[in-house]
Amino acid sequence: MADLRLPLDNARAAGLLPDLPSIRAEIGAAAFGLYEELIEKNPALAAPHGAQDWTPAQKAIDAVFDIHNECPPWEWLSKMFDTPKRIPRLLWAAREIELGRTGECLEAIARGFLLDPDALVSAYVSDPEEAARLADHQMSTRGWRDRWRIRRDLRSLDVRRCATWWLSNEGQLVFNRRVFDFALRRLDQLIAVEAQPV
Repeated sequence: MADLRLPLDNARAAGLLPDLPSIRAEIGAAAFGLYEELIEKNPALAAPHGAQDWTPAQKAIDAVFDIHNECPPWEWLSKMFDTPKRIPRLLWAAREIELGRTGECLEAIARGFLLDPDALVSAYVSDPEEAARLADHQMSTRGWRDRWRIRRDLRSLDVRRCATWWLSNEGQLVFNRRVFDFALRRLDQLIAVEAQPV
């Protein structure tokens, strides 16, 4: 199996070693910085390799970049549920990274949509494509009573608290710090740090 981690020389050239200092300098945008440096600029991830060949850490960083990209500090996290197929991946990544309150909020919103986060994460681990189909099917086949309950639940105090927290500076900073800490813990899955210089 090909090694699709960021090559050590590229990591050194980008100033990512020994402790991701270029990302640490902009910790408030860590999810973006990690995605850009470790995924987008990683020549090893170019075709013909697809996401199925990525390490779990690469997949998790890719997923949280979607949160950063689509839910900036002025958007509610519930926006991530506009595309049901990605819900299992997001819930899995939130647990994998240990996103803390952001993960708790995503799971509360999932329950508000009458989804079972445990079942979706379990399905994602077994078969990501089947999990995406399952979430899409569950979200698209709701009866009118379920739709009414969803609207009611998404107006609940818990979901509003999640929105308030996510929209705060603290919420954004904690999210990015947790993503950064995850990258440090799993650096061996993101950068080929054990490679020897030529």
